[in-house]
Amino acid sequence: MRQFSLREAVPLAQTPRARLWTARADSGAPVVLKLYVRGDMGNEASGAQYLERLAGRAAVRILARSGVALVMEHLAGPSLGDHARAGAMQEADEKLGQVAVQLCAAGIPIAEMLPVERLFAPLLQARDLGGEMRRAQDLGRTLLRAIEQDPSAQVALHGDLHHDNVILTRAGPRAFDAKGLAGPPAYELANAFRHPRGLASRACDPEVIRWRARIWSRACGSSASDLLRWAVAKVALSILWAEQDSAADQRLLKHLLQVADQGLRD
Repeated sequence: MRQFSLREAVPLAQTPRARLWTARADSGAPVVLKLYVRGDMGNEASGAQYLERLAGRAAVRILARSGVALVMEHLAGPSLGDHARAGAMQEADEKLGQVAVQLCAAGIPIAEMLPVERLFAPLLQARDLGGEMRRAQDLGRTLLRAIEQDPSAQVALHGDLHHDNVILTRAGPRAFDAKGLAGPPAYELANAFRHPRGLASRACDPEVIRWRARIWSRACGSSASDLLRWAVAKVALSILWAEQDSAADQRLLKHLLQVADQGLRD
């Protein structure tokens, strides 16, 4: 707190890696302090770099940072996830695509971003997978080989862009909680197929999957089939990471593969 001249700290949230508080800057402006409890930012360091380089363009503004802490502007407003849970689900999907367009247009360099290949190492190295998980693993290997063959196609990505990581502020939607990845544009909204939280049944609807693949692929400048394949791989990776029941992701993986098998007109 003293390092950043903050006051009036109030606990906001806690994750396995960090604790968050709301506070006041010297100017009186509300801010959020994120303190990493393990002594460093770990794999979130590249996300901090990404947000810093965006300088507030369609994303939260990083005001200050050290090796173990971030001070960010406080984003006031509901999340896109809240918007969807209130009944405006299709509109929330469209707005998320618009945020992706803005982030891609920022042209952030990929230097110091985490390579997407490193993120997917656990899926590629997993053994004794069967059924749909094995299919997703094989698909992940194919996708990553394509990156090796054309590394110039990689761009800087938010890396975890979904409804619950976007706040609808008065100045427009603002993304936060970036991972900061270097990868293909088709990956940017891969994780969004799993969201918003609390709407798993809708996420598994084949028509919703097709709709999302089409509108989000246009936003990312990729093909719908490529986006869908990345979604399959990301859901499988999330299942491997899961510390709790992953039944919802397992159902989604099944439906994503079914839609992929049926094919999409990009």
